[in-house]
Amino acid sequence: PRLEPFRLLCVRRDGSGYELLSAKVAERRVRLAKLSGMTVMEEEIPDEGPGATSVTILQKDVRGSRMPTAADQLVPAMMQHPGLRPRPAEGTLKALRMSHLLKLPTLDRPTMQQLRLASPSHLDWRSSCAEA
Repeated sequence: PRLEPFRLLCVRRDGSGYELLSAKVAERRVRLAKLSGMTVMEEEIPDEGPGATSVTILQKDVRGSRMPTAADQLVPAMMQHPGLRPRPAEGTLKALRMSHLLKLPTLDRPTMQQLRLASPSHLDWRSSCAEA
């Protein structure tokens, strides 16, 4: 058996949130989106340093649309009653689904060491504030 990493979802108090992805998973999502014909927009983020990229993936949201039935294929369109099953006009788009991926540059070794040292000292500071 192959072990898969857990998905890490960060949810804010207002219900919004984000998911942290590995670079491999994010690249796979972008590649599959391009292969399936979704709109993929990529742009550099100059404020975040070299290699920072923003990727937006747009696709049609079909959750509210009616799936075709066997009757749609068997009964000619002019014989179907328009009041019973109103059909949306061809090309009408009700909603879009958007995925926004941010690829940020990896941290260098000294920065990682600073973060590791800062985390315990921050926790000590918070516990001292809670006691006071």
